Amino acid sequence: MSLADAASLIQKTADTEKITLEKDAVELIAKRGDGAYRDTLGILEQVIQSSSSKKITREDVEKVLKAPHHELVHEFVKNIVEKKLSDCIETLHTVHDDGHAVDHFWENVISECRLILLYRFVPTLAETTAKEFSDTTISDLRVWAKEKNIINAQLLAEFLGLLDEVKKSSIPYIPVELALMRILT
Repeated sequence: MSLADAASLIQKTADTEKITLEKDAVELIAKRGDGAYRDTLGILEQVIQSSSSKKITREDVEKVLKAPHHELVHEFVKNIVEKKLSDCIETLHTVHDDGHAVDHFWENVISECRLILLYRFVPTLAETTAKEFSDTTISDLRVWAKEKNIINAQLLAEFLGLLDEVKKSSIPYIPVELALMRILT
């Protein structure tokens, strides 16, 4: 199931349940459902059951999914661009210590880095892909795409390779720490 199909399914189900979902909340549930019909509906059900309100925000979904707030992800990417190793590592520990899933955090970091490259090489595709990001994030990503910085295809490929290591590791932030130490020093 495509993200658009998942988003449509989520919205129809929410309408049936008389639940109002912010667009960002729908997109996050669709993304986390990863194209699986039952997983997507299961996530939606968890979010609805955990909410005391009939209006559900992205923050509500992030809380249920233990997903790190998108601003934390963006700050992390900014620290990569600026080569602030200690700030990156501190953020990783914050993500982990706050009970967020490091692999989901890492997926979001990859998405932002990918979008920087899309803005650099295929801006029209970047615009259609960027719909899930805030205006502030998009503005920063466009600027970083124009600058000469560490974000490149080789870095993105390394980050993608780390994702499996993060998922398999009993201490999921260690593979990222090691990679960042190698890349940013």
